Amino acid sequence: MASFRTHIVTGSAVGYVGGSVVAINYWFFSDLTPFFVFLSSLIGSMLPDLDSDSGKPVCLLFDLLSLLGGCFAFYFCIQQNDLPVYYQIGIPPIVALIIRYGISTLFKKFTVHRGIFHSLPAALIIVLATAGLLRWFSEMAPLDILVISLAAGAGFVSHLILDEIYSLGFDGGRFKPKNSLGSALAWRSSSVPVTITIYLVIGLLVLIHWYLNIEGVKSPF
Repeated sequence: MASFRTHIVTGSAVGYVGGSVVAINYWFFSDLTPFFVFLSSLIGSMLPDLDSDSGKPVCLLFDLLSLLGGCFAFYFCIQQNDLPVYYQIGIPPIVALIIRYGISTLFKKFTVHRGIFHSLPAALIIVLATAGLLRWFSEMAPLDILVISLAAGAGFVSHLILDEIYSLGFDGGRFKPKNSLGSALAWRSSSVPVTITIYLVIGLLVLIHWYLNIEGVKSPF
């Protein structure tokens, strides 16, 4: 499979191209959106390796997620005028610690490397989840949310494609693929319950987005 550095460089390149296309065609309402497209693709390119217990991405990403989670918790707390000050001070670091040491531990325990999280359905979940989080935690316009979410998916898929390319082996000029060939761009898991579960998650996320659109729900922030 491709190295961590290769994934980072490729994700950055995809994000740069995506951000440039968005900027040139004015597919945004916020001036920061092209940058967020770049950043989203870069983060997305690391996400498939979250299921690698000892990999750099899982450490870096859960550090980043815990920081973002703490920031969102702090922002939420200061919006609550009736919330005591000690709650505003105490809740954000607790949220950050839960994400970094609680959720990350559970994630490592219940995932296997190159499993269902390393697949095309997982990329779709990343797109839908990113769109949902942006809609709930920001006041971004729908177009901005769309391009940023698609950028996360593009970065994710670039990782999968690279892993497939590096699974193509040649020995003395002869094609000799590795056993991992085809596993990254898979649409299902070898486990039927796992496959059913991930498609149920996709269906649930689609229903949530449909409900939010029908009800016109906006961010509480």
